[in-house]
Amino acid sequence: MYIHRFFILAILLGALQLSSYAQSELDATSEDKSESKDRNDSIDVVIRTWHLKNGEIEPFKFDTLLEQFQNYNPAYRNDITATYQGNQGLAYQSNNFFKREPESGFYFYKNYENYVNSPNKFRYFNTTVPFTLLDYSQSENKNAKSETRLNVLHTQNVTDKLNLILDYFTLKSQGQYINQETKDRSINLGGNYLGEQYIAHWAFVSNKLSTQENGGIANDNLINDNTATENISFRINSGADSRIVSNTLKYDHLYRLGKYVENEEGEEVFIPRVSFEHVLLISGNRREYNDDTPKRKFQDKSIYPNVYRNQNVTADTVRFRRFSNRFQINAYEAPDRKYTFGKSAFIENELIGVHVPDKEVETFIKKNYNNTFIGGRIYSSKSKFLRWDAQAKFGVVGYKSGDSDLKATLSKPVKLFNDTASFTGSVRIRNIKPDYFQNFYRSNHYQWDNDFDFMQRMDVNFNFKFSDKLELGGNYALLSNYIYNDEKVLPKQTSKKFSVAGIYLNGHIFSGFFNMRTKLLLQEVSDDSYLRLPQFQGYLSTFIKFRMAKVMKTQLGVDTRYFTEFYGDAFDPATGMFHIQNERKIGNYPVFDLFANLKLKRTRAFFILQNAASGIIGKNQFSALHYPINKRTFRLGISWTFYD
Repeated sequence: MYIHRFFILAILLGALQLSSYAQSELDATSEDKSESKDRNDSIDVVIRTWHLKNGEIEPFKFDTLLEQFQNYNPAYRNDITATYQGNQGLAYQSNNFFKREPESGFYFYKNYENYVNSPNKFRYFNTTVPFTLLDYSQSENKNAKSETRLNVLHTQNVTDKLNLILDYFTLKSQGQYINQETKDRSINLGGNYLGEQYIAHWAFVSNKLSTQENGGIANDNLINDNTATENISFRINSGADSRIVSNTLKYDHLYRLGKYVENEEGEEVFIPRVSFEHVLLISGNRREYNDDTPKRKFQDKSIYPNVYRNQNVTADTVRFRRFSNRFQINAYEAPDRKYTFGKSAFIENELIGVHVPDKEVETFIKKNYNNTFIGGRIYSSKSKFLRWDAQAKFGVVGYKSGDSDLKATLSKPVKLFNDTASFTGSVRIRNIKPDYFQNFYRSNHYQWDNDFDFMQRMDVNFNFKFSDKLELGGNYALLSNYIYNDEKVLPKQTSKKFSVAGIYLNGHIFSGFFNMRTKLLLQEVSDDSYLRLPQFQGYLSTFIKFRMAKVMKTQLGVDTRYFTEFYGDAFDPATGMFHIQNERKIGNYPVFDLFANLKLKRTRAFFILQNAASGIIGKNQFSALHYPINKRTFRLGISWTFYD
């Protein structure tokens, strides 16, 4: 086994060395604007990267850095810890309450969104040279308990204003336990046109996720034995699987009016004053749950409490379609005027179609409804003294009539120790109509018909950020008419008010070759009858970095993740939902990952031994009720970037 690992390591090190001769000395920093020059080419490489979220351009750093390269699992890359089914690609939810904000609008998709792409996460580019990324990782064994992940991204400018993008991602993970296999695929096509007056962004995102469902371990005590993982019995040993398909097209374009002025270099530049914007979104989503196991499984009430449509097999399909148009007028901040602020107003209409099984076999219920929203925004984002933003959105017609979303933000940039720092505070007040599927649902094993009242939520947030070295913040939410899934998986609404408070600290300490990154989070729920969270969770990455043979950047370290014991949510395969449970606590089990990261010019590699202390430090290694964390396992990955 270890000979096999060292053989793979030798091959990858050889590939790194060979690639150094094939590549130039270019090593772009992947910031929103990065410039560098090839020693053999006089062309400046400029790469601009950004997301387009709610009509706003948000620059981000495209990650070609070595640090955190080993942290490739989306369930952990974006969160300290998560409640999930144990294998990459299976359902998960963040253990940070303030990160549980779904994007797609499809109720049954929210526990899978982070694995694949969406229009809000689509990466837009503008680059002076073609750019390609190849990112690949796998488990130590391609045949047994395998995990393979591949991301291929290519983008290039057709003209200086027009850019096209192809982004492909695939994941196949068999998992350590039976009937745990996942297959995820995401195909993304898009681009942008950045003219002085006409600007357009478009993205077509196609996602498909297929997962086997085993229902969790039949007896949690089995995890304490030395039994091979493939011999452990699960509540659903065969026949059950789920599939989610999501296809979304988004086209966001605007036309700007303004004037040309002469800058300090004597060049004429365009200053926009007003723009007229249109956003088109077409989305089709589907979730299927199938179980063709013999009838005796359906008689086990611990797996399926009820059988409504078919006593022998389950074949449930839920569909959610959305067609949306948004028209907006924007008045921009004027850099050539002393007192100025931005303004916008919009009207948005969406047509929604849902499709659920009816009570009888082979019959379905189809429902169409619409929503109309109006809103606006005023903001000042250019001021060096104080930046502020106020937004409002109201549902005025349709199912979402009565919805409201108000948010105000203040940000104070400051200079601190010759570096940048900022203080930010925000308040958000929402009146939220329950999701359609929280009120109405039909399937073979679950049915409900509710008339829930509006949920009210007030959030207060503050944040202090000092460069990349320190971030300290807090979140507070006051909840009323909160909707949760009870022990029987059914949605319930409580009339009691309760609050959630959280304080977090992210830090980066470095001294020469020694580095330490930490993320700490404390959370408190005033009434945990409806919402369960770990009181403390932490992530600590400690590593040393140096150059091997004077050319290869190297990091050797250990990642540690931990959360305190709590009644972590259980998972229901038939609905794909997490729900309250009072059976047993999970947590108080530190996970240690040993890793090595290597970088030679534009080629990176990682080697990681996950859950290295498995079987040594404790037995409560569960990430959700009845779903164990993977035992000790080895992963490796390699990434190439090309600028040509």
